[in-house]
Amino acid sequence: MADLIANAAAHLDALAFRALAATGARAFGVAVTDRAGLLHERAYGFTGAAGTTALTPRHAFDPGSIGKAFAATLALRAATDGRLDLDAPVTRYLPWFAVRSPHAPATAGRRGTSIAIRHLLTHTAGLVNLLELGPHALADVWALRETEVGFAPGEHFHYSNAGFKVLHLVLERALGRRYGEALRDEVLAPLGMAATTAGVSEADRSRMVTAPWLPYRWADGGLVTTPRDLTAFVRMLLAGGAPLLAPAAFARLREPVGERRPGVRYGMGLTIMALDGRAVVGHTGTMPGVAAILLADLDAGVGVAAYATAIADLHPFALDVLRTYAAAVAGRPLPEMPPLGVYAPPAPAKPPVDWDPDAPTALAPLCGRYGAYSPWLGHFEIGVRDGSLQLVYAWGQAVALTPLADGAWRVGDPPWSPERLRFGAEVEGRPLVATFSGVPYYRELAG
Repeated sequence: MADLIANAAAHLDALAFRALAATGARAFGVAVTDRAGLLHERAYGFTGAAGTTALTPRHAFDPGSIGKAFAATLALRAATDGRLDLDAPVTRYLPWFAVRSPHAPATAGRRGTSIAIRHLLTHTAGLVNLLELGPHALADVWALRETEVGFAPGEHFHYSNAGFKVLHLVLERALGRRYGEALRDEVLAPLGMAATTAGVSEADRSRMVTAPWLPYRWADGGLVTTPRDLTAFVRMLLAGGAPLLAPAAFARLREPVGERRPGVRYGMGLTIMALDGRAVVGHTGTMPGVAAILLADLDAGVGVAAYATAIADLHPFALDVLRTYAAAVAGRPLPEMPPLGVYAPPAPAKPPVDWDPDAPTALAPLCGRYGAYSPWLGHFEIGVRDGSLQLVYAWGQAVALTPLADGAWRVGDPPWSPERLRFGAEVEGRPLVATFSGVPYYRELAG
């Protein structure tokens, strides 16, 4: 087996160089583990302001939404010993919390809510995804009262960063301490994750890989870590939750509740999928200029953590790493090397150039490009195609806009989508502002 593990390291190098070339990343870090401990770690490429400093395994990064798996683990620990009731409504812990909902109990009125803590953990609360209005999660959670849920809690899956910001505040109230302190003491320290901090601050910049940076410390993201440190969390998953979670709590963590995309389900802060018939759990993360992934093959007993300084889907690479090491630890021949270019992202979709030249009179004033100083959405375009209004994101994806009776437009095709677009601040017959699920975006004017 030792020879197979050694050969797996060479296989890993070849896979990583394919991923580097395909994604265009300047820096790429990866670590692989089995249940007993770290198998291999690698760092490829360069960092630093001039891009000439060789990357090392010690360079840290922000893994983005991988932090949700950590938040869910903390929540399950608190639920196990009675400090947090996952079936309780959010208002038990945040009495001021409100979101518009036609599904709330009649006695609560339209400002009431029946959202429970478990709905936040599984993205089934019906809340909007992004709400970035201020430097503190409190401002964004407060602003949810100006949005409306798209469905009754538990009916559908709709990924929501805003929901995990609510969870952040709930955990602080339930545990009686700062979220970062609780995560450090109850998750990071017991796993020996000494190179990981809860929250991204100025103090972390000197050890982080060079990439766009912003301070962030909320439960929907906001960690600073290394691939090696993340493998400690992977080993916890491979061990069925030990030493942090009892078997029943771990089972709840990985129980599929919603479907994130075809073939990928979601539990509590974890994605669940199958790889060659084996159960794989984990999460991905994206921050400005950085993509990350963490996966644990529960049946093969191997896992991987990786990041790249690029906006890319690291799933194909990470799954090939799991296949390689699953074979190595089982004493089987390693899989064939995938062809060059296999990890290349699909050609980016271009914003449509075939907008209707003669938009209906009622829709023409709404068309244009709207932007904001947001690291997440940035800008979008509004136009008319086949007589209907559409929104095109900065990355090229086009979605339908459906007019609603209250004057808003529903964003996306599902009739239960909570995302809304409202136009306002009319100037010279055209709206200056398009408010996307509570966040204002301003028309880009020529000249």
